[in-house]
Amino acid sequence: MDSITLGRRIKEARLAKKMTQNEVVGNFITRNMLSQIESGTASPSIKTLEYLSQVLEIPVDQLMLPEEKTKEISVCLTDSVSENYLELKKEFLQEKYENVCQKIKEFLQETHPYYDESCAIYARCCLKCSVFASQKGDFRQALDFAKEASSYAQAGCLASRDIKTQALLLLDSIAEHL
Repeated sequence: MDSITLGRRIKEARLAKKMTQNEVVGNFITRNMLSQIESGTASPSIKTLEYLSQVLEIPVDQLMLPEEKTKEISVCLTDSVSENYLELKKEFLQEKYENVCQKIKEFLQETHPYYDESCAIYARCCLKCSVFASQKGDFRQALDFAKEASSYAQAGCLASRDIKTQALLLLDSIAEHL
């Protein structure tokens, strides 16, 4: 996707929420950078895109999809699906990782409009749950969570080598205990 289209979508999402650029940027990026992104003269990093997605309460993949797919998604999404997803994201931000792991399954289908973002969230939650299980000495559960983290860290357009690497290192560490 070209940076002009992406910038336009970000700006439209911001205006739809009736937010100023200063309200969106917070301490994460500068207002000048957001202005450049919205005008298409700069492209956001993945982290910046994730941040903007969170602040604007719109899935990253919805910002990145081709125009015709975006229209299809807006038609097929129901308010309850969006509400469920926003509730899930709140739990993630509240660090309720096990709850998220249990509830996110419905969003992990490749055809789901929140698939890419859900894979990224699920991988991070599984990694955290693996660490917690390992600390409690439950190495079987830690192993299962680490495998899931490794698998989903490489899924979707928000794939993360960092999460994948952390999961693999954790798998290696857990293997020593089994």
